[in-house]
Amino acid sequence: MSALEFYCPGCSYSSPYLKKYLIHLTSTHGTNKHFIVSCPLCNSTFSSARSFSTHISSRHKRRLNDDVENGSVELLDNLVNDRTVFNEMEESAGEGVEEEEDQQQREHAQQNNDSTTSFIKRILHFLFTLQSLYFVSEAAISYVAMNLADILEWILNHNDVVQSAVMLLRQMSNVNHRLTKMKQYFGYSCPQNDSLQVPIRNNKSINVKWSFIPFLENLGNFLKLPEVQADLNRLAVSTNEVMTDVHDGYFASSHPAFKDPTFLKIELNSDDLNITNAVSHKSHKVFFIYWTLLNLKRDHRSGQVSKRLVAACDSAALKYDLLDRVVGDFLDGVKTLCTTGLRVMSAGVEKIYFGGLFFTLGDYPAQQSIHGRKESVAAKKFCPCCDVAADNYIDSIDQVINSS
Repeated sequence: MSALEFYCPGCSYSSPYLKKYLIHLTSTHGTNKHFIVSCPLCNSTFSSARSFSTHISSRHKRRLNDDVENGSVELLDNLVNDRTVFNEMEESAGEGVEEEEDQQQREHAQQNNDSTTSFIKRILHFLFTLQSLYFVSEAAISYVAMNLADILEWILNHNDVVQSAVMLLRQMSNVNHRLTKMKQYFGYSCPQNDSLQVPIRNNKSINVKWSFIPFLENLGNFLKLPEVQADLNRLAVSTNEVMTDVHDGYFASSHPAFKDPTFLKIELNSDDLNITNAVSHKSHKVFFIYWTLLNLKRDHRSGQVSKRLVAACDSAALKYDLLDRVVGDFLDGVKTLCTTGLRVMSAGVEKIYFGGLFFTLGDYPAQQSIHGRKESVAAKKFCPCCDVAADNYIDSIDQVINSS
């Protein structure tokens, strides 16, 4: 009588102990999809190490227990010599294998269906929660859904970054981390906050706050845009008998600096905005200062995207003569632009831009004629309670009135 030896079909491993043999198969070849193993006890064939391990646990559990208790493998001479018993075990094992494979297929199909259903529910819950609780428009939902599909498709081709992508998305929930990454990868200019205690009557003081955007960083990022570069490189020569743009004026065409089409003409504007508390009806007046690049074409610079914010402050800043503090960074940037210039890398080429403040005087019709009608806030976002856009507001309407 000789002890039975278990040989691994995938490598040169062998062991007289069934337990060790199973541990080797599951740990070494458990994830191999093209692995065929035969049971040395009943000659049944399996297509994976996991199915073989399941078969051993269900059909030869007694043999496993004996292997664990005795610490050795019992001899199988009696089992091999007894043909009747062996054939019965082979037939029952074959039936068991078919039942196990069918059961595994059903469980795998059910698991796939459950995973797909769970994924669909999570996506729908995410989109509808975003739309119903945060008043997001249909256009924004469509944008999120399409970009989410693009991101998942990109991840399918880059499986090595799935774990790092998950960690990065969880970090994006923090606003400071988002702003840091935006500045790192896109050169985002984060708003800077400042304040000053101003003494008033009766030995009291008021805290005046304001925020500003670093002017030179904002200007440098704006000049890198391809549509801005296209306007800067165009010929601004007009043959019209009337003025249609600032370039047609005598001062702009004869001044030694402003007649250069690449010399940046910066115009400063301001607007007041009243923010009303819906509960107490108390109104807060906010003063906005922004700049516009007059080198752009008229239809381009009249849009909202071309209005670049300088600072936003409480109206008390004007009342207590703090305007020089509010626009201090902007004025320092204009001085640098007039003297040493601003270095900008555009399309791999470094360029030095000079510029200065440019003032235009005229009544309201003249301003509209020269600069074009300034795009208002309500031009694209006409609803103050949500972000429904004017170009696709029909998609955001739940009920359409029947004209008939």
